[in-house]
Amino acid sequence: MLRWRLLVGLVSIFVLLLAVGGYSIWLTSRLETDINSILKDNYESIREAHNIRLSVLRLNAAYFKPDVAKVVAVGAAPLEDRYLPPLESTIAALVMLARTPVDKANARKLADQVGDYIDHMRQVIFLPPDAQERYNALRSQMLEKNLALTATTEDILASNEAAMLRAQEHARVAARDTVQFLVGAMLVAAAVFVYTFYRMGRSIISPIEDLTRSIEAVRAGQFEHNLPVRSNDELSRLASAFNAMAGELRTRRRDTDETILRLNRSLRETIAAFPYPVLLLDANFAIWVTNEAADDFLESIGEVDQLPAPIQQHLDEVRRTRENYLPEGPRESLLFRIGEREVHYLPRILRIFTPEGDFAGAAVILIDVSRFRWLDEMKTNLISTISHEIKTPLTGIRMILHLLLEKSGGDLTPMQLEMVQAACDDCERLLATLNGLLDLSRMEAGRTQLDLKPTPPRDLLERTRAAFQTQADGRHVALAIEADEALPPVLADGDRILHTLGNFTSNALKFAPANSTVHLTADKVTPGFVRFSVIDSGPGIPEQYHASIFDKFFRTPNHHVDGVGLGLSIAREIVQAHDGRIGVQSIPHTSTRFYCELPTT
Repeated sequence: MLRWRLLVGLVSIFVLLLAVGGYSIWLTSRLETDINSILKDNYESIREAHNIRLSVLRLNAAYFKPDVAKVVAVGAAPLEDRYLPPLESTIAALVMLARTPVDKANARKLADQVGDYIDHMRQVIFLPPDAQERYNALRSQMLEKNLALTATTEDILASNEAAMLRAQEHARVAARDTVQFLVGAMLVAAAVFVYTFYRMGRSIISPIEDLTRSIEAVRAGQFEHNLPVRSNDELSRLASAFNAMAGELRTRRRDTDETILRLNRSLRETIAAFPYPVLLLDANFAIWVTNEAADDFLESIGEVDQLPAPIQQHLDEVRRTRENYLPEGPRESLLFRIGEREVHYLPRILRIFTPEGDFAGAAVILIDVSRFRWLDEMKTNLISTISHEIKTPLTGIRMILHLLLEKSGGDLTPMQLEMVQAACDDCERLLATLNGLLDLSRMEAGRTQLDLKPTPPRDLLERTRAAFQTQADGRHVALAIEADEALPPVLADGDRILHTLGNFTSNALKFAPANSTVHLTADKVTPGFVRFSVIDSGPGIPEQYHASIFDKFFRTPNHHVDGVGLGLSIAREIVQAHDGRIGVQSIPHTSTRFYCELPTT
């Protein structure tokens, strides 16, 4: 229905345009024909008439002289060769250009007069030089004929000028008719446009405006709004479809509201069942939902509407890195004083996303690890005490074994010397293990003091290479440093960080193939941190062991090397004491990267 209305309106306008355009083309062609007629026929006739007059004037100038002797002296050659041919061609052209009977009669008359005039001119030329009287008589006759010839030329000019004026008037009338027609066509087009716009407005624009207002109402949540159905065209069917959609949205909204209420109730019941404080944050990291344990926790520390500063710091880190914060050990817990008790909470921050993948907020879970922290400290203290108690007698045994090796008590048999040497080596390994345990216990207890100073990253790598160059040469392995001189200094305890880099380098040299290269690199991968890496091309570490590689006493299966597995644990404690990060990336049989990230100054 609506399609036919549009088609009728557009076809009407199209037909009107064709009519106006066709008539305009016809009038333009007609004007062009009239103008061409003026230029081609009358203008050329006028030009040829003027040429005849000029040719006659030139002829008179050559032969009209007072003395017959001078005329005879000129002779007939100029007349026949110079003056007569252009005059004859001009007369012939004038005869051909004549269109009306009057023009044709004047052209023939002018041709006869020119011919008669030329005949008299020839008579004059062939007179004897002494026939002055005869020449005077012929000259008088020629003057009369010249006047008659000029009068005929004037008639031809007047006739053609009149024809040009008539053609001009005709063209003016045609132009006026064209203007009047175009004005009328414009008025008709305006009327058709107004009528079409009125009908289109009623048929299309008004329903579209109603539809726009209804869409805005639906967008505002007013699903009860319906469009009126006035006819049976396409827009009416669209209105019916929109009303059906609005009804479906009303139904879905009721179902969605009920689902949201059920989910909200289930969510609150689930959160309330947690024995630990649980806080849900919205997309702006503001507190949205809490359980009873979280309310008690916030009230006990005097922070009712906001998170404590230590948790907020980790939340800011999650916001910056866009990664979950999932600490593992109780050493990473946060201490809070609740009443008379000191409680250690291990914060775990999880990002929350919508089904479409948009960020929706975060969940903060505070796990009470006070007992685990107490047990960990007890274990650390026990290890420290036992290590310290064993170290004293072990030092004495080590001294005795060294005295025996120095043969202070007398010579030893080869068998005794070999046994004492083996015991001395085992004693040295045991003492190194005890020293490592003591260092680890001090670091875990937080009793290690760091001497933090701004240090250029390349300087740390150079000192590490110098310390292990001899060992690398013995294993036929090259040590290469890759670090930009423009890297900012890091805030580090040089000796402690050299211990960490030395542990990485020592392990790399143990597993790097002969004639390969171990790369010591420093680069800036995250804002505010410089990453130090030691990369080798050894057998690598399977991915399932990456999470345990920094645990105490952990050793990768099938890697038979010296040590008890404390070096990487100590390295982790050193890096964490610097507020840095430590990690490993390994592709078996390709490359292994141990790295630590230290804050810049």
